[in-house]
Amino acid sequence: LLAIAEPYALACGPATRRRPVAVCACGTYVPLTCEIGTFRHFYRRAYQRCHLTAISRYTAGRVAEWLPAPVRVITPGVDFQRYQPGGQPPLDPGPWVVTAGGVKSRKGTAVLVSAMAEVVKQVPNARLAVIGTLPEDEYASRVKQSIAENGLAERVTLTGHIPFEELLGYYHAATAFALPSVSLPQRFEGFGLVLLEAQAAGAPAVGARDCGNEDALLPGQTGFLMEQHNHEELAGHLVTLLTDTELRQRMSAAAREYARSRDWSRVGAEYLAWFEEAIAAGPA
Repeated sequence: LLAIAEPYALACGPATRRRPVAVCACGTYVPLTCEIGTFRHFYRRAYQRCHLTAISRYTAGRVAEWLPAPVRVITPGVDFQRYQPGGQPPLDPGPWVVTAGGVKSRKGTAVLVSAMAEVVKQVPNARLAVIGTLPEDEYASRVKQSIAENGLAERVTLTGHIPFEELLGYYHAATAFALPSVSLPQRFEGFGLVLLEAQAAGAPAVGARDCGNEDALLPGQTGFLMEQHNHEELAGHLVTLLTDTELRQRMSAAAREYARSRDWSRVGAEYLAWFEEAIAAGPA
Protein backbone atom coordinates (compact mmCIF):
# COMPACT_ATOMS: atom_id res chain seq x y z
CA LEU A 1 0.00 0.00 0.00
CA LEU A 2 1.19 3.49 -0.87
CA ALA A 3 -0.40 6.21 1.31
CA ILE A 4 0.16 9.71 -0.03
CA ALA A 5 -0.96 13.30 0.51
CA GLU A 6 -3.17 14.90 -2.13
CA PRO A 7 -0.54 16.93 -4.06
CA TYR A 8 1.46 13.75 -4.70
CA ALA A 9 -1.42 11.92 -6.38
CA LEU A 10 0.23 12.55 -9.74
CA ALA A 11 2.84 10.02 -8.59
CA CYS A 12 0.18 7.35 -9.21
CA GLY A 13 1.59 6.57 -12.61
CA PRO A 14 2.57 3.27 -14.23
CA ALA A 15 4.93 2.36 -11.39
CA THR A 16 2.08 2.32 -8.87
CA ARG A 17 -0.65 0.61 -10.89
CA ARG A 18 0.13 -2.79 -9.43
CA ARG A 19 -0.32 -1.69 -5.83
CA PRO A 20 -3.18 0.06 -3.98
CA VAL A 21 -2.81 3.77 -3.30
CA ALA A 22 -4.59 5.57 -0.46
CA VAL A 23 -5.26 9.31 -0.37
CA CYS A 24 -6.85 11.22 2.51
CA ALA A 25 -8.78 14.33 1.46
CA CYS A 26 -7.92 16.80 4.22
CA GLY A 27 -10.12 19.65 3.05
CA THR A 28 -9.78 22.02 0.15
CA TYR A 29 -6.99 20.30 -1.71
CA VAL A 30 -8.64 17.44 -3.63
CA PRO A 31 -11.51 19.62 -4.98
CA LEU A 32 -9.06 22.45 -5.68
CA THR A 33 -6.66 20.31 -7.70
CA CYS A 34 -9.60 18.85 -9.64
CA GLU A 35 -11.00 22.27 -10.47
CA ILE A 36 -8.14 24.59 -11.35
CA GLY A 37 -4.64 24.52 -12.73
CA THR A 38 -2.89 23.08 -15.75
CA PHE A 39 -2.83 19.57 -14.28
CA ARG A 40 -6.45 19.34 -13.11
CA HIS A 41 -7.38 16.63 -15.64
CA PHE A 42 -4.36 14.57 -14.64
CA TYR A 43 -5.27 14.94 -10.96
CA ARG A 44 -8.80 13.68 -11.61
CA ARG A 45 -7.48 10.59 -13.36
CA ALA A 46 -4.94 10.02 -10.61
CA TYR A 47 -7.52 10.24 -7.82
CA GLN A 48 -9.72 7.75 -9.65
CA ARG A 49 -6.91 5.22 -9.29
CA CYS A 50 -6.83 5.77 -5.50
CA HIS A 51 -8.74 4.58 -2.48
CA LEU A 52 -10.11 7.79 -0.98
CA THR A 53 -10.97 8.84 2.53
CA ALA A 54 -12.07 12.28 3.76
CA ILE A 55 -11.85 13.97 7.13
CA SER A 56 -15.54 14.93 7.26
CA ARG A 57 -18.84 14.26 5.54
CA TYR A 58 -18.78 17.77 4.10
CA THR A 59 -15.33 17.23 2.59
CA ALA A 60 -16.45 13.88 1.20
CA GLY A 61 -19.40 15.63 -0.45
CA ARG A 62 -17.15 18.22 -2.06
CA VAL A 63 -14.85 15.47 -3.35
CA ALA A 64 -17.86 13.61 -4.76
CA GLU A 65 -18.70 16.64 -6.91
CA TRP A 66 -15.62 15.83 -8.98
CA LEU A 67 -14.95 12.13 -8.51
CA PRO A 68 -17.31 9.16 -8.91
CA ALA A 69 -15.32 6.87 -6.61
CA PRO A 70 -16.73 6.13 -3.14
CA VAL A 71 -15.14 8.13 -0.30
CA ARG A 72 -14.77 6.74 3.23
CA VAL A 73 -15.17 9.28 6.04
CA ILE A 74 -12.77 9.03 8.98
CA THR A 75 -12.72 12.15 11.13
CA PRO A 76 -9.39 13.20 12.68
CA GLY A 77 -8.37 12.33 16.20
CA VAL A 78 -6.85 14.23 19.09
CA ASP A 79 -4.15 13.35 21.60
CA PHE A 80 -6.58 13.55 24.49
CA GLN A 81 -4.03 13.40 27.31
CA ARG A 82 -2.01 16.25 25.81
CA TYR A 83 -4.93 18.65 26.38
CA GLN A 84 -5.60 17.83 30.00
CA PRO A 85 -5.13 20.45 32.76
CA GLY A 86 -1.91 22.39 32.57
CA GLY A 87 -0.41 25.17 30.55
CA GLN A 88 0.05 28.86 31.26
CA PRO A 89 -3.30 30.57 31.90
CA PRO A 90 -3.92 34.17 30.78
CA LEU A 91 -3.49 36.83 33.46
CA ASP A 92 -7.00 38.25 33.03
CA PRO A 93 -9.59 35.98 34.70
CA GLY A 94 -12.11 36.53 31.91
CA PRO A 95 -14.60 34.97 31.25
CA TRP A 96 -12.87 34.08 28.01
CA VAL A 97 -14.13 33.27 24.56
CA VAL A 98 -11.28 31.68 22.62
CA THR A 99 -10.64 30.93 18.97
CA ALA A 100 -7.54 29.49 17.30
CA GLY A 101 -6.24 29.18 13.77
CA GLY A 102 -5.14 32.74 13.12
CA VAL A 103 -6.78 35.90 11.80
CA LYS A 104 -8.06 34.57 8.48
CA SER A 105 -11.12 35.13 6.33
CA ARG A 106 -11.79 31.37 6.25
CA LYS A 107 -11.76 31.27 10.06
CA GLY A 108 -14.44 33.97 10.30
CA THR A 109 -12.48 36.21 12.66
CA ALA A 110 -14.46 39.30 11.60
CA VAL A 111 -17.72 37.49 12.33
CA LEU A 112 -16.48 36.64 15.82
CA VAL A 113 -15.42 40.23 16.53
CA SER A 114 -18.89 41.45 15.48
CA ALA A 115 -20.43 38.84 17.78
CA MET A 116 -18.26 40.01 20.70
CA ALA A 117 -19.57 43.54 20.22
CA GLU A 118 -23.00 42.09 21.07
CA VAL A 119 -21.73 39.77 23.81
CA VAL A 120 -20.15 42.54 25.91
CA LYS A 121 -23.49 44.36 26.05
CA GLN A 122 -24.76 41.48 28.20
CA VAL A 123 -21.49 40.19 29.68
CA PRO A 124 -19.37 43.35 30.05
CA ASN A 125 -16.30 41.58 31.45
CA ALA A 126 -16.12 39.00 28.63
CA ARG A 127 -12.81 38.74 26.80
CA LEU A 128 -11.88 37.29 23.40
CA ALA A 129 -8.53 35.69 22.57
CA VAL A 130 -7.73 35.16 18.89
CA ILE A 131 -4.80 32.75 18.78
CA GLY A 132 -2.56 32.44 15.74
CA THR A 133 -0.78 34.40 13.08
CA LEU A 134 -2.11 37.19 10.86
CA PRO A 135 -1.22 35.97 7.35
CA GLU A 136 -3.80 38.04 5.41
CA ASP A 137 -2.74 41.68 5.75
CA GLU A 138 -5.86 43.30 4.30
CA TYR A 139 -8.22 41.06 6.26
CA ALA A 140 -6.24 41.60 9.49
CA SER A 141 -6.52 45.36 9.00
CA ARG A 142 -10.29 45.04 8.64
CA VAL A 143 -10.46 42.97 11.83
CA LYS A 144 -8.36 45.50 13.76
CA GLN A 145 -10.54 48.34 12.46
CA SER A 146 -13.66 46.48 13.60
CA ILE A 147 -12.14 45.97 17.05
CA ALA A 148 -11.45 49.70 17.34
CA GLU A 149 -14.82 50.82 15.93
CA ASN A 150 -16.70 48.56 18.35
CA GLY A 151 -14.71 49.77 21.36
CA LEU A 152 -13.22 46.33 21.96
CA ALA A 153 -9.55 47.26 22.25
CA GLU A 154 -9.55 46.27 25.94
CA ARG A 155 -11.69 43.20 25.33
CA VAL A 156 -9.97 41.47 22.37
CA THR A 157 -6.45 40.05 22.36
CA LEU A 158 -4.72 39.06 19.12
CA THR A 159 -2.01 36.80 20.51
CA GLY A 160 -0.07 36.01 17.35
CA HIS A 161 1.86 32.75 17.43
CA ILE A 162 2.23 31.42 20.98
CA PRO A 163 3.91 28.34 22.49
CA PHE A 164 1.80 25.25 23.13
CA GLU A 165 1.82 25.85 26.91
CA GLU A 166 0.08 29.20 26.41
CA LEU A 167 -2.38 27.70 23.93
CA LEU A 168 -3.23 25.01 26.46
CA GLY A 169 -3.70 27.68 29.12
CA TYR A 170 -6.19 29.52 26.92
CA TYR A 171 -8.06 26.31 26.09
CA HIS A 172 -8.54 25.62 29.80
CA ALA A 173 -9.45 29.24 30.54
CA ALA A 174 -12.11 29.23 27.81
CA THR A 175 -15.69 29.45 28.97
CA ALA A 176 -16.55 28.94 25.30
CA PHE A 177 -14.59 28.20 22.15
CA ALA A 178 -15.74 29.51 18.76
CA LEU A 179 -14.87 28.75 15.15
CA PRO A 180 -17.31 30.65 12.89
CA SER A 181 -15.73 29.34 9.68
CA VAL A 182 -16.64 30.88 6.34
CA SER A 183 -16.64 28.85 3.12
CA LEU A 184 -14.95 30.73 0.28
CA PRO A 185 -15.05 29.90 -3.45
CA GLN A 186 -12.03 27.60 -3.34
CA ARG A 187 -11.39 27.25 0.40
CA PHE A 188 -13.44 25.69 3.16
CA GLU A 189 -13.04 24.19 6.62
CA GLY A 190 -12.34 20.52 6.02
CA PHE A 191 -12.63 19.67 9.73
CA GLY A 192 -12.40 22.07 12.66
CA LEU A 193 -9.61 20.30 14.52
CA VAL A 194 -9.24 23.15 17.02
CA LEU A 195 -12.85 22.53 18.05
CA LEU A 196 -11.88 18.99 19.01
CA GLU A 197 -8.76 20.18 20.85
CA ALA A 198 -10.76 22.73 22.83
CA GLN A 199 -13.37 20.12 23.75
CA ALA A 200 -10.59 17.82 24.98
CA ALA A 201 -9.73 20.65 27.37
CA GLY A 202 -13.37 20.90 28.45
CA ALA A 203 -14.46 23.97 26.50
CA PRO A 204 -17.96 23.87 24.96
CA ALA A 205 -17.66 24.77 21.29
CA VAL A 206 -19.56 26.81 18.73
CA GLY A 207 -18.85 26.14 15.06
CA ALA A 208 -20.30 27.20 11.72
CA ARG A 209 -22.49 24.85 9.71
CA ASP A 210 -22.03 23.85 6.06
CA CYS A 211 -18.41 22.81 6.46
CA GLY A 212 -16.37 20.18 8.26
CA ASN A 213 -17.21 21.67 11.66
CA GLU A 214 -20.44 19.69 11.60
CA ASP A 215 -18.43 16.55 12.39
CA ALA A 216 -16.21 18.20 15.01
CA LEU A 217 -18.81 18.62 17.77
CA LEU A 218 -22.15 17.21 18.93
CA PRO A 219 -24.73 20.01 18.56
CA GLY A 220 -26.83 20.46 21.66
CA GLN A 221 -24.52 18.18 23.66
CA THR A 222 -20.96 19.53 23.45
CA GLY A 223 -21.79 22.89 21.90
CA PHE A 224 -23.74 24.57 19.12
CA LEU A 225 -23.73 24.98 15.36
CA MET A 226 -24.49 28.35 13.76
CA GLU A 227 -25.27 29.71 10.30
CA GLN A 228 -22.21 31.03 8.50
CA HIS A 229 -21.77 34.84 8.70
CA ASN A 230 -24.52 35.13 11.36
CA HIS A 231 -22.80 37.06 14.15
CA GLU A 232 -26.06 37.57 16.03
CA GLU A 233 -26.70 33.83 16.27
CA LEU A 234 -23.09 33.32 17.36
CA ALA A 235 -23.44 36.02 20.01
CA GLY A 236 -26.57 34.34 21.36
CA HIS A 237 -24.79 31.00 21.77
CA LEU A 238 -21.81 32.65 23.43
CA VAL A 239 -23.97 34.58 25.88
CA THR A 240 -25.78 31.35 26.75
CA LEU A 241 -22.51 29.60 27.55
CA LEU A 242 -21.16 32.61 29.45
CA THR A 243 -24.25 32.99 31.65
CA ASP A 244 -25.78 29.52 32.07
CA THR A 245 -23.39 27.79 34.47
CA GLU A 246 -25.33 24.52 34.68
CA LEU A 247 -25.54 24.14 30.90
CA ARG A 248 -21.90 25.06 30.46
CA GLN A 249 -20.75 22.50 33.02
CA ARG A 250 -22.90 19.80 31.43
CA MET A 251 -21.58 20.60 27.96
CA SER A 252 -18.01 20.78 29.26
CA ALA A 253 -18.22 17.25 30.68
CA ALA A 254 -19.80 15.96 27.47
CA ALA A 255 -17.13 17.73 25.40
CA ARG A 256 -14.34 15.95 27.25
CA GLU A 257 -15.99 12.57 26.76
CA TYR A 258 -16.60 13.21 23.08
CA ALA A 259 -12.97 14.22 22.56
CA ARG A 260 -11.83 11.16 24.53
CA SER A 261 -13.85 8.98 22.13
CA ARG A 262 -11.85 10.49 19.23
CA ASP A 263 -8.44 9.86 20.78
CA TRP A 264 -5.84 8.87 18.19
CA SER A 265 -5.61 5.42 19.74
CA ARG A 266 -9.13 4.79 18.40
CA VAL A 267 -8.96 6.84 15.23
CA GLY A 268 -5.66 5.23 14.31
CA ALA A 269 -7.36 1.84 14.46
CA GLU A 270 -10.01 3.13 12.03
CA TYR A 271 -7.31 4.17 9.58
CA LEU A 272 -5.52 0.85 9.98
CA ALA A 273 -8.73 -1.02 9.19
CA TRP A 274 -9.21 1.14 6.09
CA PHE A 275 -5.64 0.47 4.96
CA GLU A 276 -6.20 -3.26 5.37
CA GLU A 277 -9.40 -3.05 3.30
CA ALA A 278 -7.53 -1.16 0.57
CA ILE A 279 -4.77 -3.78 0.51
CA ALA A 280 -7.32 -6.58 0.28
CA ALA A 281 -9.17 -4.80 -2.54
CA GLY A 282 -6.03 -4.13 -4.53
CA PRO A 283 -5.50 -1.24 -6.95
CA ALA A 284 -8.61 0.94 -7.42
